Amino acid sequence: MSSSARPLVKSALLVLGGAGVLAMGWIGLDSVLRASPFAKFGLTGKPVGAEVGVTMSGFKMKAYERNRLAAEAEVDTVEVRRDRSQMVLKDVSKGKFYPSDGEPFAFEMDRGTYHYFQNRMMAEDGAHVVNKDMDLVSESFVYDEPVRTLLVRGLVQGKLAGGLVKASDLSLNTTTKELSANNVMWVGQIDELTQDGQRRQWTIVGKNFKLSPDGKTSSYTNARATDGEVIVIADAVDHVKDTEVLVAKGNVKYFGVDANMLCDEATVFRKERRAIFTGVVRMVVKSEGDEKVAESEFPTIERVTPESLKTNPQGATQAQVDMLRDSDNMRKFPIKVIADKVEYWYKKGERQAIITGSPFARQDLTEGWRLGWALEGFYDGEKETLTLKSAAGKQEVKLFYSIGDQYVANDITMSTKDGDKSMSGNNVNASLFIDDDEVPTKTGGSSTGGTTGGGR
Repeated sequence: MSSSARPLVKSALLVLGGAGVLAMGWIGLDSVLRASPFAKFGLTGKPVGAEVGVTMSGFKMKAYERNRLAAEAEVDTVEVRRDRSQMVLKDVSKGKFYPSDGEPFAFEMDRGTYHYFQNRMMAEDGAHVVNKDMDLVSESFVYDEPVRTLLVRGLVQGKLAGGLVKASDLSLNTTTKELSANNVMWVGQIDELTQDGQRRQWTIVGKNFKLSPDGKTSSYTNARATDGEVIVIADAVDHVKDTEVLVAKGNVKYFGVDANMLCDEATVFRKERRAIFTGVVRMVVKSEGDEKVAESEFPTIERVTPESLKTNPQGATQAQVDMLRDSDNMRKFPIKVIADKVEYWYKKGERQAIITGSPFARQDLTEGWRLGWALEGFYDGEKETLTLKSAAGKQEVKLFYSIGDQYVANDITMSTKDGDKSMSGNNVNASLFIDDDEVPTKTGGSSTGGTTGGGR
């Protein structure tokens, strides 16, 4: 029997096929046994053991259901117990099961035991089931006909849902077509090329796994999914193979090329290179040059309000003033953001983000910090600009620096491009820190996140 994996069976009806063949084969064999001329000797003409009543070698079985061929197989050896409660089949090959409402399934097994009274089939030394959608290999399985359930204990591997799979404790209900397993790793080829011209694969692992009855949606718990361009970790992940859409829910962590996200729910549209994050979204925009897709710890990101900040700073160093007023370093340090929703395009040539739900941003530099508030924000990764907007007629855009500088406006657009210090806005009110000598008076020490500036 070949142990190589062929295309995975869409539903474990294949194994049902194996059981069905053997069960119906028994019906024909039973009629022979009841004739009883072979009660003392097997069909081979040789004496048999105390438990074995009949043995047969090298024959084909065909089973019919209402004049329709339901199953067939080639069997090397069959041993039937004297009480007819069990029959042991060895080297079952070229098995076919023909369901009345679907494609045929093929099966093989090294050794199987059919329990007549329990109507149960057990493959003990290897099993292989195949159809156009599924190809699975395992050391053993149990098919329980009364409850229409196939149980595979231990390791099962092969092809399933369009990819390669390894799992344990697989269960299939052959009536509802529901399939589940534990400790799953699934690897599926992605059809289109990636941004760098490579052909990648989805690799998804999970503690528990379910395949929808139509075979289109795979569901995982305690899951981690990656295609090499993104990593998604969540309590639950659903993957739709046809559309390449991945939906993650519960304690979602997303790691991408330009940004990492922590949120309640994320939907990744793989073909479009687009992702939507909702719930309480905490985003870390990576610093320039940090483009490695890798898991990392998320920094603490908490909202503060402009009103909660102290308004009488103790002064700032010249280094702080120079660094915070230099917009050329905007991409040199990570930016932490909290929002209700982030829609993010990460395809090269189309990189952009729409941030809504009153986003709050904080950037910590080596010399102080910058804080920002707005009704919504827009980042254009191709033009390298960041735009903050207010509701119509309102000044909801606010930028506060730890040296005391404050900007309030209807909208502000600033460049994040290296060497470009430009910033523009509408209806802007600016309040800048200046001491009597137009330089900071304090020498040393960086101000903390709770202060805003000095005299004006």
